[in-house]
Amino acid sequence: MYKVFYTNIDHFGGMDTSDWTQPPEEETTLESTPVGLVGGSLILLVSLLILVIGSFVYQISTTILLMTVSIVTTSVYVFYYDFSWEKMLRYGAAPLVGRITNVLLILMLIGALIGIWMISGTIPYLMYVGIQVLSPEFFLVSTALIVSVGALVTGTSFGSGATFGVALIGVAQGLGVPLPQTAGAVVMGAFFGDKLSPLSDTTVLAAGVSETDLFDHIRSMLYTTIPGYVIGLAVFLVVGLQYGGSAEPENITAMTQALQEAFSLSPLLLVPPIVLLVLSYRQYSTVPVLWIAILTAIPLAIYQGYDVTEIAGAMAAGPEVSTDVDTLNELVTRGGIESMTNIITVLIFAFLFAGQLEYTQTIGVIAESIRERFVRDDSGRLIFVTSLTSILGTLTTGAVQLSLIIPPIMFSKIYDRLEIDRTVLSRTIEDSGTVTAPIVPWNLAGLYFAGILGVPTLAYAPWTFICYLGPLFAWLYGFTDTFVFKTDDHPDTQ
Repeated sequence: MYKVFYTNIDHFGGMDTSDWTQPPEEETTLESTPVGLVGGSLILLVSLLILVIGSFVYQISTTILLMTVSIVTTSVYVFYYDFSWEKMLRYGAAPLVGRITNVLLILMLIGALIGIWMISGTIPYLMYVGIQVLSPEFFLVSTALIVSVGALVTGTSFGSGATFGVALIGVAQGLGVPLPQTAGAVVMGAFFGDKLSPLSDTTVLAAGVSETDLFDHIRSMLYTTIPGYVIGLAVFLVVGLQYGGSAEPENITAMTQALQEAFSLSPLLLVPPIVLLVLSYRQYSTVPVLWIAILTAIPLAIYQGYDVTEIAGAMAAGPEVSTDVDTLNELVTRGGIESMTNIITVLIFAFLFAGQLEYTQTIGVIAESIRERFVRDDSGRLIFVTSLTSILGTLTTGAVQLSLIIPPIMFSKIYDRLEIDRTVLSRTIEDSGTVTAPIVPWNLAGLYFAGILGVPTLAYAPWTFICYLGPLFAWLYGFTDTFVFKTDDHPDTQ
């Protein structure tokens, strides 16, 4: 039986997959690809139109949209350009999906963590304390600051959003603060802290691929990140003042009483998040930290009266908690590994699409043309095109990694030739690739935060100020030659 099973895998779909781990015998290069500038541009344009119109106009499922795009691009590459489907899958999509194995595992663990932290009382206790301590007038500012600190310490926007963010959404319900604004404050805080954290994988990646010092990279980002963040806090402060009288005392009382009746609340329930923060701060790997954060919550779930079967069910399919407050029931029944299946499916389709673009050199052809015809030796144009390339990577792939990797490969030598410090390159790709991800409905980050917070991406997007002010400041500085540091002239010496 097992022999037959593995034999079938090795010949999946009529393809010999037994040596997929071996390097390709021949690679498609910019010189050998049959995809020209016009053809590549049309492929990207049609793909983006399908995604944008389907998402914004018809609200079609992102999974279906990405599947449609993959079908269209596969058909064009195979039947028009005569590419081999087997090679596109083997050398394009499969390696990319392999790169995100750790991401898929983290997503599943976060789903399990939310489920177990719900029934253990950890997230309900954070909600309970938040409702009593936070005021509606300053709630949005407080939300952004709290999540920022969480992401800065842990180095993960996803983890901070899944813990503090989910709890603060519950607090917003109790205080009568609109959820789109709250979700926007959560996302803004999460990505501000994540960008400036030396523990963040995207921050480390951006510095690494740009070949610059990590802390020089972070200092350079302060120039583009701080202004957008301050503007966002100022707007939240002004907007928040109108919510001073929006919270009905009876609503707050009903929610706090329901939480007290459903859970045994005490400071002891803060042990899992404290463990998470401490281990993250000590720079342990994300997966072991999540395992420990889950395990420390299991005794607390037993303390709440749940048995082993119910605990396992909560981590797998989400918790089952019932109170007399309907809005509270919607909040405390989130989580579980199954809640992440849609995101994982979308991610796989997105990387199938991205893998085709990478193998066929479609993006490379377009980028090379832009470099030759537009950038030349102008620093403002160089920063602008670097930014657009990162944004294009975010729009056409399911995760942020490619949007950080492609621009340095394409443009780093031009930065050196113009004697522009690599920290300008590294901060530009973060300003444009990392922070725009959560406002793209079909991107992993957009799907993730919409899923865990229960607020559509397009609803919270206008309130995630650094997510679109980041690129704008990058362009402004580039074209005005402001804070465009020269080689060996690092930002901390300015």
